[in-house]
Amino acid sequence: MREHEYSSWFDFVKMVEGGLKRDSEDVHYPSYYRGQPDATWQLKTTLERYTGLNLAVGTYCKMIEDIQPAIESFTNKKWDLTERQDFLESLKHSPTWSSDASNYFQYMSYLRHFGFPSPLLDWTQSPFIAAYFAFRDITSDAKSVAIYSKMEAWEQSQPNEARAEVYPIYANSRNNTRHYLQQSIYTICIKVVDENMIFSSYEDPDLIADDGSAYISKIVFPASERANALLSLDAHNINAYSLFGSEESLLETMFVRKYISAQRKIKYFINQSATDLW
Repeated sequence: MREHEYSSWFDFVKMVEGGLKRDSEDVHYPSYYRGQPDATWQLKTTLERYTGLNLAVGTYCKMIEDIQPAIESFTNKKWDLTERQDFLESLKHSPTWSSDASNYFQYMSYLRHFGFPSPLLDWTQSPFIAAYFAFRDITSDAKSVAIYSKMEAWEQSQPNEARAEVYPIYANSRNNTRHYLQQSIYTICIKVVDENMIFSSYEDPDLIADDGSAYISKIVFPASERANALLSLDAHNINAYSLFGSEESLLETMFVRKYISAQRKIKYFINQSATDLW
């Protein structure tokens, strides 16, 4: 996986803003982004992290069908799922666009957002929202954070045994306002093994373009840039409250603003001499 390192948050901002000015149709730019609070973590779905396995697609579908009655009973939400075999057939021929798969993916995205281990990997169409999630939850021992960027593949083959392939999911997400607040998009990574479709790993070496460049690349920042990043993002109204809209996220936003303000004042006074202050 190709890596790029930035020592300054503001250098990254300049790079992104510069990229937005380019309008050539001959060049493919990263179109999906994902932030992770520790650059040493691998790019894994919650399903892969929870089970350590690459489950068969059919096996996972059976699992979520079994829990559907309980979910609908407690939430009063309904999903009119197609037959499992129809869904699997649609994946074989058109993983991204199939209308037969749409309601299945809506259900899967709902489960994903509310904590059920999922083969869907969530991305955002905004590099700045991805950066927020990278810097928001930095682990105590993390020395750096990462933003992954995925090149949008203009031509994708059907799932086959030759290679793993990443597919964006364009199904509309109902019953989930966070999906739109966070400019979310989901992807699945599929590979065929012994004529069985499985959810494959995003770390698979197959995910390299034919010209040797990476479909998925990684941008790394020092964790020490956290205050600069969160302050800058909040100035553009990218914060917990704007992305989640809950009372808890409002309080988190208020705390971060006060905390960063206090930290910046402490650093200012520590760096000043007595003569400068008086």
